[in-house]
Amino acid sequence: MSELHRSSDDVRIDAVPIPAFPGDSGWDDFAAAAEVRNGSETEGYGTTDLNFSAEEALPTWLNQAHDPMRLFVARADGRVVARGVYETLADPAAHFAWFTVQVLPPYRRRGIGTALVDHLESLARTEHRSVHVTYAVSRNAPGERLSSPTGLGRFRCRTPRYSFSCVAVSFSNRSNAAVASCCR
Repeated sequence: MSELHRSSDDVRIDAVPIPAFPGDSGWDDFAAAAEVRNGSETEGYGTTDLNFSAEEALPTWLNQAHDPMRLFVARADGRVVARGVYETLADPAAHFAWFTVQVLPPYRRRGIGTALVDHLESLARTEHRSVHVTYAVSRNAPGERLSSPTGLGRFRCRTPRYSFSCVAVSFSNRSNAAVASCCR
């Protein structure tokens, strides 16, 4: 695996090769990334009903010809503490890229999520994908909300966990003023 980013906290972001089968090269990192996903989803949704083992998730990742995805992990303290997923359409001319970034709770607010988003945005720019869609699980809680300009979805404002998402949104949609005022 090649090192892609290093921060002052000695965090490393690596590309994870998708293993062909459990136990194949890259399996340990793939499985650790699945655990990060499950932990984040469990915290966000308040249930383990949506968890998938690495074995259950692998077939989706093996469909690269029709559903291209790349997996990255962030390491700190000798372990995988975050994951980033970069998804596109199979058509290289398509302008869309989807990002998923999940960081274990003890490692949040250290720039790890931001480093992953920066890396995913860099990939999208390199591939001329100008529409970036970010997925972030968030518990339903009281507070001011920012609605999507499309009318589908919204997220809670002034939430430290997703402050990096505000920056990503402000670069890519027409509601910049609303994002800036909501997320300060």
